[in-house]
Amino acid sequence: MNPLTWARVVFSPQADAIRQRMDQEHIHRLRRVIQVIKNAPEDGKFFAEESDGTVLRQMTGADTHVIYSVVFWPVGRVLRIARIEIRDWQPLDH
Repeated sequence: MNPLTWARVVFSPQADAIRQRMDQEHIHRLRRVIQVIKNAPEDGKFFAEESDGTVLRQMTGADTHVIYSVVFWPVGRVLRIARIEIRDWQPLDH
């Protein structure tokens, strides 16, 4: 049995600044991609590895690339908590 994953999503300052400037249509697209990430955080394509070993992943949905990192904390055998940090995102039509 796979553990249930509970995910919390946070934005880096850079990603949040981009989000604040975008129109509602692009924010809606971002939310859809984030829902996919929350359901399968490990399914993103490898993007880069930072100097501290943090793996950055990329998930693309429709016309939006989202770069994120994920950290897991297991709670027993049935639950794991995921902290997903959105590092960057970019609509492909901009």
